[in-house]
Amino acid sequence: MMKPHTALLPLLAVAITAYARPITYVDYGQDKIPNIVTAAGIASEIIFEPDEVIEYHTFGFEAAWEAQVVKDHILVFKSKDAQPQTNLIVHTDKRSYLFTVTVGNNNWEGHPNKA
Repeated sequence: MMKPHTALLPLLAVAITAYARPITYVDYGQDKIPNIVTAAGIASEIIFEPDEVIEYHTFGFEAAWEAQVVKDHILVFKSKDAQPQTNLIVHTDKRSYLFTVTVGNNNWEGHPNKA
């Protein structure tokens, strides 16, 4: 059984704009589930350690999201529409991860951390 990862995990989970702070680093641990705030149609990514290989990922509301793995350790995703909060499960060859994904409001670019 894979153990949860407790090292630093960079999350690029907002659009890259002049106003947004595009990179968030999260100390991933068992006692907290990171919340990724994004916006409808805006690509976001989670970058795992370079030597980690993503083996499986799924969203709780799978039909509302598009996702693909890039370079084995990067998960790129975006919502198809404004959707309610959902969860994201990712299994790599080393660990298992759980995230909450929230679609932000229309003024999301000016306030990247607000849903």
